[in-house]
Amino acid sequence: MERHLPKTRSVANRVLIVDDDERQASLLASLLESLGWQTRVAGCAKEAVGLIRDNPKAVDALLLDFWMPVTNGWELSRELIAIDPRFADRVIFVTAGKESTILQMRSQLRAPVLAKPIDPEELARELGRMTAPATPLPSPQDPVVVFKRKKPSAGPPVDDQPPEREARSR
Repeated sequence: MERHLPKTRSVANRVLIVDDDERQASLLASLLESLGWQTRVAGCAKEAVGLIRDNPKAVDALLLDFWMPVTNGWELSRELIAIDPRFADRVIFVTAGKESTILQMRSQLRAPVLAKPIDPEELARELGRMTAPATPLPSPQDPVVVFKRKKPSAGPPVDDQPPEREARSR
């Protein structure tokens, strides 16, 4: 059965892939590029830190192998977040391992953990979720909605009544 994966927005989304396995990094880069992402690849934590330190705005999301020599993915994520705090909610860990280990990691980390081999749909969904545009703040011209509680009456308790809605200008 052929899968049709959604292309990402036309805005250039850029992912830094950090994996000490060159073959895995290349496969991930090819997959992401087929989905419309721009990729950069680093083979180790030191290289990744250098890339981010030189230009943190050149990357929108991080795809980090969890088990790397010298510095693991978790330690690397902390270093990169210290350089640019917007990465705090833009990290995806990838790992090969037993399902029980992956489940434990998912429960302990505050970031998605994807099992190798990577499911392209799951990867596209996670990256799309973390790079979606933020909900815009209301402009001063937008009406403000104020909720007021109805005054108690002889009817049902106040908590069972929906709030009244009142719009007013700023």
